[in-house]
Amino acid sequence: TMLLLCVRCVCVCVRACVSDIMQKTMLGEAEEGFLALWKGNVPAQLMVMTFVAIKFSAFNACRNLLDTVAVKASGSSPEEKRLRGTVTNLLAGGMAGAMATTGSYPMDVLRTRLAAQTTQVAAALRTEVAHVWAGGGALGFYKGIGPSLMAIVPYMAIQVYHVTYVCVCTYIHTYMHTCIHT
Repeated sequence: TMLLLCVRCVCVCVRACVSDIMQKTMLGEAEEGFLALWKGNVPAQLMVMTFVAIKFSAFNACRNLLDTVAVKASGSSPEEKRLRGTVTNLLAGGMAGAMATTGSYPMDVLRTRLAAQTTQVAAALRTEVAHVWAGGGALGFYKGIGPSLMAIVPYMAIQVYHVTYVCVCTYIHTYMHTCIHT
């Protein structure tokens, strides 16, 4: 009976949340128009494209630099090479995340400002750029970047390490094993 009660509570909460989301969406559409659902979309797309481009470029550059430094500073046993590869990928991933966040942060600021507007007519992107610039110059586009960097560096280090080192190596090992035995 406790499980059934919990399931009913969850169902009621989900229905209430969905209903609230629908009401807010309809209210926002009625007050600001249908296009208000896409406020901040252009800066968001620019932010993602910039972030990904910088992340991949920076990761490769940082990994090559760290590989060069690490090879001179460490031994050549298989265990040392594996540890060096792991540390290099983790550090390069964190550095790439920091660079990508720094490069794309101005678009994130603009996206947030456009999405948070409550006025009937959404201000143009150019107007928001002028407001941010007037409020703090170039540094105005980087307000709040500290907490973002503190969150993204460990996340990107682990994500990039996992994708490049674990997933790709597993795929190559599986593919090579299949090719060799067929």
